[in-house]
Amino acid sequence: MKGHHAKGVIAAGHEATAQTGAEILRQGGNAVDAVVAAAFTSFLAELTLTSAGGGGFLNLYFRERHEARLFDFFVNMPGLGNPHRPTKKDFFPVNVNFGTTHQEFHVGPASVAVPGSIAGLFEAHRRYGILPLEDVLQPAIQLARQGIVINLHQAYFIALLEPILTLTHPGKSYFAPRGKLLQEGDLLILPDFADTLEALSREGPTLFYEGALAEKLLTACSDDGFLLTGEDLRSYQVRIRSPLVFEYRGYRILTNPPPSTGGALIALCLKLLEDINLSADARQCASVLNALIGAMQITNAVRESWQRLPEDRPEEFPEFLLPKRIAKYRRQLHRLLKGESPHPEEMDLSGGSSSTTHISILDPFGNAASMTASNGEGSGIFLPDTGIMLNNMLGEEDLNPGGFHQHAPGRRVSSMMAPTIILQGADPVAVLGSGGSNRIRSAIVQSIVNLIDFKMEIREVVNAPRIHWEQGVLNQEPGIEAQIAAHLCDPAKRIRWKETNLFFGGVHAVTRMPGSDRMAGAGDHRRGGVAIVV
Repeated sequence: MKGHHAKGVIAAGHEATAQTGAEILRQGGNAVDAVVAAAFTSFLAELTLTSAGGGGFLNLYFRERHEARLFDFFVNMPGLGNPHRPTKKDFFPVNVNFGTTHQEFHVGPASVAVPGSIAGLFEAHRRYGILPLEDVLQPAIQLARQGIVINLHQAYFIALLEPILTLTHPGKSYFAPRGKLLQEGDLLILPDFADTLEALSREGPTLFYEGALAEKLLTACSDDGFLLTGEDLRSYQVRIRSPLVFEYRGYRILTNPPPSTGGALIALCLKLLEDINLSADARQCASVLNALIGAMQITNAVRESWQRLPEDRPEEFPEFLLPKRIAKYRRQLHRLLKGESPHPEEMDLSGGSSSTTHISILDPFGNAASMTASNGEGSGIFLPDTGIMLNNMLGEEDLNPGGFHQHAPGRRVSSMMAPTIILQGADPVAVLGSGGSNRIRSAIVQSIVNLIDFKMEIREVVNAPRIHWEQGVLNQEPGIEAQIAAHLCDPAKRIRWKETNLFFGGVHAVTRMPGSDRMAGAGDHRRGGVAIVV
């Protein structure tokens, strides 16, 4: 979408999500009002990707007061107040067919981590919203009652996750109401979710964490294999952090800090590339592609040492971002590119096509909002009569690199999600983020390089072909034809995809011209993304 003089712009993973945020901006709401409204709409419109029963991160920047805040409302490890953790957990694998490959996910009650989305969104609005909450929630309430037409991308996700979505009776009633799975063009109506939002609007998040919804949650999963407790819900807290801030070619980048991993790994990868001469004229040449691969290899190898940080220091600033460490890794990258040493042993864990979505917003007041949220693939467990499916974050391999159910109760689970804001001086000039599990960081790195180094328009930034290097294998979308050095990637382990694919993430991004109200946005075509300039 081309830029024009505007009072706001939003990019999101579904037309209804984007339209909701745009409408709130038209009503005079700020970026926080718009992102909260859009998020609750996404819990209906993108029900296969995100949920009020999941968690996420909201990165906010306020131009007038030069203030940045990161709302961490990701999930916690459950088990507080339960001295006898279950030995027999209701936790089992489900096989999902991705077409060319199958992947196993773990679902069931013991896959459910303590949800944070409701607490986080309500807290962000309480602190920074300017419209009444009932007005902010109204679009989602109305949409849940009137229904939403299943589009092509959501139909694909529903078919993909059928074993999980129809695991229980509530799921079958929502996604296969007449005994047949919902298809493109069918209407998804969730009056239960509308009722839930109206109740939350009146009573606030306490309803979910201590009130009637908490009782529903605990009752629905009150078997010997369930980990989550009432104390887990009562003690859940949104954590408000300062974003991780770093410089890249004169721009200041704000992203997700520890204990999550994505933002710091993105920072490392970009700091390595900052030492390489990248130019728009050379964006498809072998040297640029090899520099990206080498930086990804080093970043992935470094991740292993960070995974081994002691449990009592999960938020420690990663030493690998200190200048002396970056200088060391830059020397290593140059040796790699010259073929003077073998590439580092890949130690990263392979991730699935995790169900995650992103919303990016710029408003007319100079505020920026970047929110990434996820439900994993969903646990298959629905809160009765609410329209809310609970997450399966404890069944996601990439979120549990040390093994399932190994974290201490109450500990915040780490994530690869990295909602990001780019500043030029004090002005927010771009907002972006992505879904896609371990591909989140590679998608965001390449998008930032496309924007800053290659000077692409935002639509081209988002939809340009991508690569992803993991476990010694290079995945490559069509449109990238550069020769790759054999010492960087075994040709036998180079996978050339025939089409662009959601495997490579889903970047939804917006931009503003510095010192101007000219805005533009783009939603990633891989996931049916939409951008609206208001």
